[in-house]
Formats: sequence, structure tokens, C-alpha cells
Amino acid sequence: MNVTHWIKRHLNLTIFLGAALMIGGIYWLGMRRPISDLATTWYWIMLVMVAFVLMLSYLVTGDLFFGWLINEQNRMSLSRFQAFLWTLVILSAYVTAVFANLRFGFTQEGLAIAIPRDLWLAMGISVTALVGSGLILEEKKKKLPQQPEMMAMEPREGVLNVEEKPSLLNLITGEELANRDKIDLTRLQSLLFTFILVGVYMASLSAMFSELVTVTPEVQDIAQNFPITSFPELGSSAIALLGISQAGYLVAKAVDKQPSQSLTS
Repeated sequence: MNVTHWIKRHLNLTIFLGAALMIGGIYWLGMRRPISDLATTWYWIMLVMVAFVLMLSYLVTGDLFFGWLINEQNRMSLSRFQAFLWTLVILSAYVTAVFANLRFGFTQEGLAIAIPRDLWLAMGISVTALVGSGLILEEKKKKLPQQPEMMAMEPREGVLNVEEKPSLLNLITGEELANRDKIDLTRLQSLLFTFILVGVYMASLSAMFSELVTVTPEVQDIAQNFPITSFPELGSSAIALLGISQAGYLVAKAVDKQPSQSLTS
């Protein structure tokens, strides 16, 4: 009996073991790795979380690396990618900070880590884009293209193109029949802004973790830098950029790229 067959026969057990390994791995990393290497501990915790998501991706879709990105049109979804990135970075950093606090005996204060308002807004914008994108796509499925040549295109759902083989290019190309083979600038802009903002904030978190465990003439005992009570600010300018790019992305998605009519008309 090969491994794939065993996994399919014992799916619930596989998921349970995967979750147990993830939790155990995060606990070991948080409580056993040297506190002087806190930033690297954070990177490892992120990697463990990603490994668990990849396992679920394989179990559900059969695609190990990118199944979690694929939507109902068999496309890799930009809004899913953005929501996942923000969730991964913030959740892994929070877990790392909690374990760091616990290691210095701050049991009551360990969980009371303030998440800045602008960071909540960034995550809220990403989740809103994910939900809004789904609602817009559902409306697109209720329409038919008016041009005979587009009516003949298959596979499709309404005016949406259904990919035969998902690709990372789906993140920046159009979703409708008329622009399926063209770069959508609003999607490209939104993707670039996400990379930049998530990358910059990861650098801020990494610097925070490194500074907390650095011995200086002023700080001889790093324990006095704890507990961690808050995360770095993201900044109102960053939120404005993110909000504008996501709003433009959703507005452009809502506009029909070809003449169409409602199925109910």
C-alpha cells in the first residue's frame, strides 16, 4: 500500500496528525529555541504554518503547492493570496511574541499584545477584498456574453473564463473571456503593493524581534525588554495605498469587459 492510498483511507487521522505536528513544532520552536535568535524562531514558525497549509492543500485539491490558491473558476486567486499573506505574517508573529513573553514568566501579560489599528485595517481590507471579489464573481456567472464568438468559448461560467490549468499568471491576468489573455493593471498594482507592504512590515517585525534580544551598554539583561506589549505601526500612508489599490481592483473587477446580458433577462 503506497502512502497516497493510505492517506486517502485515513484522511481524518492524517489531518489530526498534521495539526498535532504543527502545534507541537510551534511549541518546541517557541519554548526551546534560543531566545537570542527570536527573529529566526519567527521564520521557522511561519514555515511550520505554511507546511500545514500545504498539507491541507494536497488533501483537498491534490495540488501540494498551489491548491489553496485555486478558486471555483480553476484560477489562482489574487484576493486569496493577499489575505493568506497578511494572516500568515501577523498570526506567526503573534504566536512568536506570546511564547517569548511566556519564557520570561509573563503569563498574564503574555497574550495581551496590542495589534495596531492600522494593522487591523490592513487585514480588514484584505478580507473585504476576498469577500467582495467572490460576490462580484457570482454576479458575473449570471451573465452571458453577447458576441457569438465568446458564447462559443469553453470552458466558461457566464462571462468568466474557466482555466483548464491554473497558473500563477492568473494573479495578474483578467478573469473574463475578453481579457483572459491580457495583463490587468489593477491586479498587477494590487499585487505589487501587497508585496511591498507585507515585505516592509515583515522587516519591521524582524527588527523588533532582533532589538529585543540584543545586549547593549544600556541593556545588559534582555529580560528587561519584555513583555512584548504591542507590534510596530504600519502607518496611515501604507493603509491609504492598500485601500486605494484594493478599491481600484474591486471596481475594475465589477466592470464587464465585454457586452453581456443577464441570464434572467
